[in-house]
Amino acid sequence: FCVLIAPMMPLILMLLCCRPAHTRQLQRHRELCLSFTREFRKIKTNITTARENAEIFNTVRGDMRDGERTNRNDILLRERSSIQNSQRSTAATLEQAVGARESLGHQRQTFTSITSRMSHLAQTLPGVNNLIGAISKKKNKDSIILAVVIASCTLFCLLYWLNK
Repeated sequence: FCVLIAPMMPLILMLLCCRPAHTRQLQRHRELCLSFTREFRKIKTNITTARENAEIFNTVRGDMRDGERTNRNDILLRERSSIQNSQRSTAATLEQAVGARESLGHQRQTFTSITSRMSHLAQTLPGVNNLIGAISKKKNKDSIILAVVIASCTLFCLLYWLNK
């Protein structure tokens, strides 16, 4: 509307300038026309931007919908295989734990039977008891000597490293 009136404005001004009452009214209409023109341009820009955004989002949504169908299936298949792998590894770990438990139980029974046989043998034959005691003393003595050798070697290595 204002685009049509704008070229004719000078002509309208010449015709109406003669009357002062019309001049005020003309000024008021001109201000309204400029205000409406500014508002129209703002709204037009907003609508254009909204349309562009809507087109972009619709394109992206369409692409996502097409991709979602395949991606969802892929994601679900990956999740399923991950769960199956976790279940397999858990089952294998449990099997190992059960095997270790059975093995430890068997070892306990073996050591218990050996200990009971040794104590029975020591009670029956006093010489064997003395022999077992001597072996235990020698074992303890060897352990002490080995500990002293290891400690001294560690000490010498540490001193060598610090003096280097």
